[in-house]
Amino acid sequence: MTKYSQIAIVDSMTPRSVEYYEKLKKVGVNDVIVTLSRSGYSSYSEIAEIHTDIARRLDMRVHAALSTDLRSPFHDARHFFSVYKYLGYNFGSKTMIMCHPDGNVKNQAKNLHELLGYISYFVNKDDLDVAISKDYLDEGVINLEDIPDYFNLTVINPDKLNAGVDRAGTWIYTEYFEDEIQLLGYDYYGFYTGQSNQ
Repeated sequence: MTKYSQIAIVDSMTPRSVEYYEKLKKVGVNDVIVTLSRSGYSSYSEIAEIHTDIARRLDMRVHAALSTDLRSPFHDARHFFSVYKYLGYNFGSKTMIMCHPDGNVKNQAKNLHELLGYISYFVNKDDLDVAISKDYLDEGVINLEDIPDYFNLTVINPDKLNAGVDRAGTWIYTEYFEDEIQLLGYDYYGFYTGQSNQ
């Protein structure tokens, strides 16, 4: 599996130090997906700014992520876009929509489509990635058919032999690195890295 290009998803749990990022680079991670906003957290932009700055200083490719519980698509999109613009992300940046559906939301698929519609106003559809845990797919919280196939699909399926979904363009294969909580993934078709190994 190590032949595939690697990515890291960074968020509030990721150490905010140059040394940590240098360790990521040493194992072949040159692309980081920075969580810019998270449902219910209005002050998340400070963390995103630090991670964006460190990665850019180390000449890593930086991509954006929105972590959503799918309760309020409009609010999530509005907050994400304000941080996206403030931190200098622009049209052409790859963007991950990381779904952690709230169990109280009755129509997750409808809300996901609504959110993707809002985000598509300022992010090209070809640059959008939908990320979801394999457990949510297995439990039918969101069905694979609910995710349009023109978006890249990232499956979060750590510590398994593979992504578990044939359609996956990216597989998050572990939750740990250097004794830290850290999502690392393989980018099969080069969606983030531009280096396809298929």
